[in-house]
Amino acid sequence: MKYQNGILILIQCAISNGCALAPEVDQVAWQKGAKRAFVLKQLSSIQEIDLMENPCFRNLPEEAFARGKVFEVRYWVGKIMRYVPAYSEVPVELRAGDAVELWPQHCFDSEYPRISRKMKKEEN
Repeated sequence: MKYQNGILILIQCAISNGCALAPEVDQVAWQKGAKRAFVLKQLSSIQEIDLMENPCFRNLPEEAFARGKVFEVRYWVGKIMRYVPAYSEVPVELRAGDAVELWPQHCFDSEYPRISRKMKKEEN
């Protein structure tokens, strides 16, 4: 009985310390409509985009493609995986497989989906 109480206290301390030492992870702004998306590839020209499905990209200048600011990303909407082009506002270089915070706009509202930041490695 004496050892059981000691073991129980030891377990409680270990659990408490584990929670206290867990790194704080910055989350995607889910409540405001952001999604966690993953970069598939960089798009090099407007010809790679289906303009019937994404009409908002018609107004995007070719300069955005030349500067490497347009990417194809994938993200979940419920049980459905969506694949969309997105404009990057991120100043760092993005590569295939990078997790990003995506603001999925609707192209029919004349706004294109945009990438607001690259997620940290712990968030992937």
